[in-house]
Amino acid sequence: MSIGVLLLSACNDDDDDVSTPSSQASSSQTTTTSQFTFGQTDCQQFDWQEDFVNEMEVKCGYLTVPEDHFDSTNDHTLRLAVAVFKATDTNPATDPVFYLSGGPGGTIIQQFKEFSNATEFQDTMFGPLLPKRDVVLFDQRGVGASLPALECSEMLDFTVENLDKLMPPNEYMTLYIEAALACSERLKAEGQNLAAYTSVQSVSDIELLRQALGYGQINLFGVSYGVRLALTTMREWALNDDLGSGRKEALGTKDNIRAVIIDGVYPPEMVSYTLVLNVERAFNLLFAECQADSACSQAFPNLETEFYALVERLNEQPESVSVEINGVTKLVLVDGTVLIEFIVQLFSSGQMELIPFLIHSTYTKENEALIQFAAEDGRHTSFGGETAGMNLSVQCYEDLLLTPQTEIEAILAQTPDYLKEFAIRNREGSPRLPELCQQWGVPVADYFENERVYSDIPTLIVSGNYDPLTPPSAGESAAQGLNYNYSIVVPNSGHGSATEKSCPASISVAFLDNPTNTPDTRCIDNMMVEFVIQ
Repeated sequence: MSIGVLLLSACNDDDDDVSTPSSQASSSQTTTTSQFTFGQTDCQQFDWQEDFVNEMEVKCGYLTVPEDHFDSTNDHTLRLAVAVFKATDTNPATDPVFYLSGGPGGTIIQQFKEFSNATEFQDTMFGPLLPKRDVVLFDQRGVGASLPALECSEMLDFTVENLDKLMPPNEYMTLYIEAALACSERLKAEGQNLAAYTSVQSVSDIELLRQALGYGQINLFGVSYGVRLALTTMREWALNDDLGSGRKEALGTKDNIRAVIIDGVYPPEMVSYTLVLNVERAFNLLFAECQADSACSQAFPNLETEFYALVERLNEQPESVSVEINGVTKLVLVDGTVLIEFIVQLFSSGQMELIPFLIHSTYTKENEALIQFAAEDGRHTSFGGETAGMNLSVQCYEDLLLTPQTEIEAILAQTPDYLKEFAIRNREGSPRLPELCQQWGVPVADYFENERVYSDIPTLIVSGNYDPLTPPSAGESAAQGLNYNYSIVVPNSGHGSATEKSCPASISVAFLDNPTNTPDTRCIDNMMVEFVIQ
């Protein structure tokens, strides 16, 4: 959102030393950085398919880091899963892209388990970056394939067990908190130091990974929480002696960051409890743009009214849907809040053009696909890509406990009626989360953890206009502290769009090639939402 040993191995081309950039190959399979060594292991250890590994020039392994970079008496270590995808150009740049995953708690290494060939990788957000630069991927401490991973099966079990039950939102959150605290107690009983999973600790991990791989300057590319980690890295690596006694500095120096891309901007100064207001903004934008679009307004003249009526209808009479979860058929009750949760996913993934049609056809009962989709991709999938224990350690430490209760109450007071249950029940910005965080097992961060970051490192800021989690205003806030920034807002995109569409991808690549030059962003002007009518 620390060092020890990096075991990084070639999955193919075993004679090429992964510890050096593309232009600095070495025959040695083990290097030493200070007192830390770097070795090799097999990429299929991550359960990647053999054909995919063989078609990619990729090196994989583990970086062993201190559990606590700031406590020399703590000899516990963690292992970070790492994969280095080598640039494909014959004369690539020597500055790689270090990708910082979102969440917090999002795994990137495990996302490639289903990939069977190189084309699938080229079609991801990393495809446009790979020709010219190495792409370095790693699961952050406590996440995914890294060891230990702070998984919370108690929370997932609770969610699945209650898919077919109706209860008031506060009662639901009380049980959710009990499940989370059961996870906390188990992790602590296993010897896990929950307070060691913070963004500042990860900043030192990044520096040790840079050293172990033998790179000089690097580029940071952060999405969602990865933005917060990138900005924290920029802040920490620029620390100097006049920041006051007692301030512990992370490893790394500012000169080792060449350029930064931040996408789906979640800066330190952003308050997570505003999520519900950001969701309201996305719905209001959808209703306004549909009304302004002649085809959409003609097909769905009463879209906003129908949406509110649909949410109320489902709250009064939830629909029961059979869904297969882990090979077991389970009944899922879809109420208005579950419906909203799924539509938020559609906004996030940039599929807002489908929403008016789905709302209208579900309201009229002509086609209830939206109900089925909400049941299949609702709350029980919410932990699929995030390691919940790491998520709570980071968020409780440096976000959720730093917001005054009066501010949380003021946000809830601004929440429209149709989103009040969603506000209480969502696990990212619920006003009940301080109750959980106070018992999770981490301290409260210092004041500066939720302050704006100031830096003169060239930064490309990318926001999706329909982003329901981190709206363009969050990017504007971050920009106030970044002296050399270039900001773009993608009109038809949601949460994370820098390389998901061809135009933002081309801008991102051009920025990395010349980070001090203003990129040509004119292609953005043609990226308007084209609503699906039928």
